[in-house]
Amino acid sequence: MNYRPDIDGLRAVAVASVVLCHAGLGFPGGFVGVDVFFVISGYLITCLMLKDLDAGTFSLAQFWQRRIRRILPALVFVVMASFVAGWFLLGPTAYHAFGCSVDELVILKANIHFSHDIGYFAASAEDKPLLHTWSLAVEEQFYLVIPLLFGIVVRFGRRSWLEPIVALITMLSFAAGFYGVFSENQAAYFKLSTRAWELLAGVALAIRLYNRSPVAGFPVAMRWREAFAALGLAGIVLPCLCYDARTPFPGLAALPPVVGAMLLIGLGADTQRKTWVHRLLESRSAVYIGLISYSLYLWHWPLIVFFKQGNVAPPTNFERVLLVAMSLALAVVTQRCIETPFRQRRWLASRSSLIVTTAVVLIALHAGGKKLRSTNGWVERLPPHARIIADTGVCDPRFMTIHFAAHVPDQLLKVGAEGSEPELLVWGDSHAMAIMPGVDEICRASGVVARGVVHTGLSPIAAHLASDSPRIIADTNALSDAVKNYLKSSRIRAVILAARWGVYQPHPRFTESLLQTVDELNSFGCHVYFMKDVPEYDCDVVARLTQSAWHGHASAPLSVSVSPQEYATKNPFYETLLPQLIAHGATILDPIPVLQARTNSLEIPASDAGGLFYRDTHHLSGYGGKAIKPMFTPVVDTLLAQRSIPPIQSTETAQPILTADGARGMTKQR
Repeated sequence: MNYRPDIDGLRAVAVASVVLCHAGLGFPGGFVGVDVFFVISGYLITCLMLKDLDAGTFSLAQFWQRRIRRILPALVFVVMASFVAGWFLLGPTAYHAFGCSVDELVILKANIHFSHDIGYFAASAEDKPLLHTWSLAVEEQFYLVIPLLFGIVVRFGRRSWLEPIVALITMLSFAAGFYGVFSENQAAYFKLSTRAWELLAGVALAIRLYNRSPVAGFPVAMRWREAFAALGLAGIVLPCLCYDARTPFPGLAALPPVVGAMLLIGLGADTQRKTWVHRLLESRSAVYIGLISYSLYLWHWPLIVFFKQGNVAPPTNFERVLLVAMSLALAVVTQRCIETPFRQRRWLASRSSLIVTTAVVLIALHAGGKKLRSTNGWVERLPPHARIIADTGVCDPRFMTIHFAAHVPDQLLKVGAEGSEPELLVWGDSHAMAIMPGVDEICRASGVVARGVVHTGLSPIAAHLASDSPRIIADTNALSDAVKNYLKSSRIRAVILAARWGVYQPHPRFTESLLQTVDELNSFGCHVYFMKDVPEYDCDVVARLTQSAWHGHASAPLSVSVSPQEYATKNPFYETLLPQLIAHGATILDPIPVLQARTNSLEIPASDAGGLFYRDTHHLSGYGGKAIKPMFTPVVDTLLAQRSIPPIQSTETAQPILTADGARGMTKQR
């Protein structure tokens, strides 16, 4: 097939949109560039296969050998560089996750791995240097299947069967993508089943154009060619500007860039009648960016991740531009020194040498990934003071679960002492999970049997929601009803309500619903304890303090804290809410004085000498959950007093203080 410079120009549009999107330089919907790549890939690969089939030279071994030469050398180079960079910049948790992703990448399952790693408690995208390789896995899975399909159809059937078979599979895959988005399944973004239709769109276009003799593109008048070319470009550029991370994707939203790419590829097949769009795509700069687009795609995301891991503050616009420039420079070197020699068979020219080297390299990468997994991200490389922060800045997995109505009461979290008759219930969202280590320890020491009912993102308030999703509304109401029915018939006498209140408070019915819940729980004979939330931070506390203790701050590690004034400014609703709760019989639990007492400071710290209180920007770590244990002493003492048992003995004594908002909190005097 003849070289198409306009397709390289289209590659440039695709990679530029992705890179600028990820770098934060505009184009919030630039992720659609991946969809354009899929169409281009499906088109070009199919043209090559059809040519080989017609010539009688098609070979699966030859096909996959070309794929290895095209994809693997640059990818291996970037992964090896990421191993080295990760050693110096990634904390144990992130480096362990990196090892897992390398493992899955080697066996072409990166997309499946990342589709399972998108839950509420999963690491953020900025901790995953190889996240972008999901798209490569989708392509390679696709190319394990499509050549076999072509070979079987042509050998045992008729060439004319290809088009309807491809059309049928395309429609099924599109339906899977549409359903995946409709069912609110984020994993649909990464799956081959929901993305294959984009590659198949290119396949179908190639079959249609290849069957024309000679290939002349879409047979339309010039004025319509210009209009359709402009429409195709708009179908790619406008989503880059209008979509963002909240756009349900793929599904219907993926149609404009896919159709736009098909229009531009189809119209460009007629090289005698070029539109202004195609002349633009064939410009020297666009074609050159297209030629290095694969290496540019590989480099840009690891550079962004490692920069953010190694710096406390978010990148400035200048630094974002600098990251893009570095990506371009590395892409030029990689394309010239690695991609081109392998593709032109200057290196590892024979099939046997390529296969042996590929096997050795993949085994080595797999072994490296296994090593990172078995050593928990090679935690030994950190100095002791940094290791303490990394070790304590994690959640307690015993309490990480999600409850639905069907789990009440038999499958609730068992907290505190052993027993079948709980006296205390902790109810809330993921912030309630985070306080469980402290509740568990103090209840276990005092012989109090407790239970926990938790669900990420669901507040313990009926009729109040942080989402308009019908499914979440139904889950919240069902869980709330189940918990209340359980409390009516149980011996539970105290309920702790804990949640990320600042997320739910903007809802107009928040206060009304909360007070109604308190009244209902009181009517069941339960005393309600309302826990104020802990401070939130603008940075990942674990990454910030680990880097501080790890690189050059051993003598005076960087501290992170929030002043009481900052806390009050970010949570002004407590000033009016807490007196109303007290008036309705609730007791306020305030973690702020307890955290301050850990360092004898007026500031609200994120850590003390023993470790880190947080595991991200707003969740307490397992260590932090235990750090606020003294706050629960009044709860336990009251329950014990009701049993005529002396209160728990402690080396600490709780002293009431009056907080800035007028509510009583608890602090400890040693």
